[in-house]
Amino acid sequence: MVESLNNQSGLNYTFDDVVEAYNQVLDYCVFYKEFGAGKLIYPEKDVLHFQDCRVLFTIDFVVLLVTFVLIIVLNIVQKIKRVVIFKPTTYLVAGIFTIVLPCVLVGICSIDFNEAFMTFHRIFFPGKDNFMFRSWENYIILIMPEEFFMVCAIVIASGFFIGATVLIIIGLIKRRKIVKRKKSFDIYENY
Repeated sequence: MVESLNNQSGLNYTFDDVVEAYNQVLDYCVFYKEFGAGKLIYPEKDVLHFQDCRVLFTIDFVVLLVTFVLIIVLNIVQKIKRVVIFKPTTYLVAGIFTIVLPCVLVGICSIDFNEAFMTFHRIFFPGKDNFMFRSWENYIILIMPEEFFMVCAIVIASGFFIGATVLIIIGLIKRRKIVKRKKSFDIYENY
């Protein structure tokens, strides 16, 4: 990556320069710090794309937080009120859906990653083309090449798979407990 950056730019960036630029861009998107890309050159108009990205990051974090709080509250209500909100099949269906969704996305991306990338940007950044960075004027794209986004997709899909596995295991454990309880009641009813 550093070698590619130096070849393209004709400058002599170090690995630390790249890490600093990467961290500053992500700090801008995630922690709302001032935009920066370290020593890397970038046109001001490309900052607009990172503003758009920051909105998506914020939406993701809000959805994550709301979902997390909602699940905790519903589990507490379920325990206190002794009502069934989450049945074992709820966990199983959610787990299966969580596995199917990334499988479909990975399949689409593996067929034509460039088209998937463009479609993603057309959906989430409608009417904008400021994500089309030009490597000869914006070196940020050289530290976040296509492979970077493929790795991001793999990490996200892995997170989905881990979450799905946890949901399926919870569903199976809960289902097994219910079946055991039901069998023990059936034994007593037969007497």
